[in-house]
Amino acid sequence: MKIAILGAGLAGLTLASELHKKGATVCVFEQAQTLGGRLNCQRMPWGTIDIGAQYFTAREERFKQQVNTWLGTGVVVPWDFTPHQVRRSSLTLSPDNVQRYIGQPNMNSLTHSLAEDLHIVKGTQITSVVKQNSANSNRQWTLLDKKAKPIDNQFDWVVSSLPAEQSRVLFKHSTIASYIPRSAHLPCWAVGLATQGRVDFNVQGIFGDNDVAWVSRQSSKPGWIKTNKYDDCWVIHFTSDWSERHANAPYDIITSEAMKWLSHTLREHKDNDFKLQYCKLHFWNYAQFDNPAASGKIIADKKLGIGQIGAWLAGGRVEGAYVSAINFLDYFID
Repeated sequence: MKIAILGAGLAGLTLASELHKKGATVCVFEQAQTLGGRLNCQRMPWGTIDIGAQYFTAREERFKQQVNTWLGTGVVVPWDFTPHQVRRSSLTLSPDNVQRYIGQPNMNSLTHSLAEDLHIVKGTQITSVVKQNSANSNRQWTLLDKKAKPIDNQFDWVVSSLPAEQSRVLFKHSTIASYIPRSAHLPCWAVGLATQGRVDFNVQGIFGDNDVAWVSRQSSKPGWIKTNKYDDCWVIHFTSDWSERHANAPYDIITSEAMKWLSHTLREHKDNDFKLQYCKLHFWNYAQFDNPAASGKIIADKKLGIGQIGAWLAGGRVEGAYVSAINFLDYFID
């Protein structure tokens, strides 16, 4: 059986890896030149940062087992710290018992570990899927790229792990289109800031306010490689409301707002010579999960051989991407 999986994020690569183990011929198509999706790692001349998901948690039993495997192979490590929170414009401790994990050396290590032995076609955007008439099967699919050029292989199954907004367009003439929401995500401005100046080391993560959802002190993560170019690296994720209002703002405005927020929030925990050295920005169109009604669903048509997976089908978050793929796998082999 030949299966095409669209998207090389955690959901797509989890399903691809499991199907490959079961003997299926699997081909993964990824629009970008890198793997990971929202587990994105950006490499700049001045350093490497996780610009997407900053950490993950594990609550579902099957995902806990996978995390234990990753821990055993060194793909992930715990990130133990007590987060802070913004209250009345000041930082206070926000104790919790949540165990957080990070990839090593970066968050996309999770997807790279799953990609071993898989056939992955990078830099290829699939914009259409066409069902072919076949005397041998009613499940023959051809994929078309953005130039309407057919992909040579015909597939028995096509499974999309793309955001719902993209998959609905891709499958618009299929039986599953009506089950895929037109909107399932909210946007997020992500800003990486490399700064010079001393900051109290116990400030490693911050739950923000109406403008900023979360701040990670990337340079405090286990395994961080120290550089002489700057003292710390921070990643700021603005809230979806703020990001929507500033979706078209110039990069210098976003950078200025991020640095101003961070400097003000850290005012009691930093030296006066706190300065920006480098920055990296990314606008996530499909970031936060915003469709709880879709959680727990299986979207597929076994007769036609098409399906949809993704974190938004299992509660969002990194864990949701994995669980969605495993749920689909159970449905597929049932």
